Amino acid sequence: MNLVYKGENPLISSAVRRTSEVLHSAFFQKHLIDIFSEEKRDQINILLDSISKSNSDILIKTYWNPFKKSSMTYDVTNQALNINIANLKKSKRFISQQLVENYSLLELSKINGDQENGEANKALASKMSSLAKYYA
Repeated sequence: MNLVYKGENPLISSAVRRTSEVLHSAFFQKHLIDIFSEEKRDQINILLDSISKSNSDILIKTYWNPFKKSSMTYDVTNQALNINIANLKKSKRFISQQLVENYSLLELSKINGDQENGEANKALASKMSSLAKYYA
């Protein structure tokens, strides 16, 4: 997995680099496995395996839309994360947390399917992002 940002925003560029480091960190991955129950550990292991073995690039795109409430979304079709810089908090930690959550949702939707496991995917991605904010 490679998060790729080709824009010129230094804050987003820095957050993308840090998020990649966190996701590949053995310490973060071990901590993530330790906080989940036995039933979720298999799913986490599959997700972490997908992250480490995937050679695909996930493109980070930015856009400006002050009328849209969400600050970040994922696009399964284009393998991209879309950042609305109009509503984005100017904190590297927050951006990194959002990147982890949306990237996790993107990967989980590929692994588990988006429709049938939507709520379970969101809960798992939210827990991952809350842990990731301490590493950002």
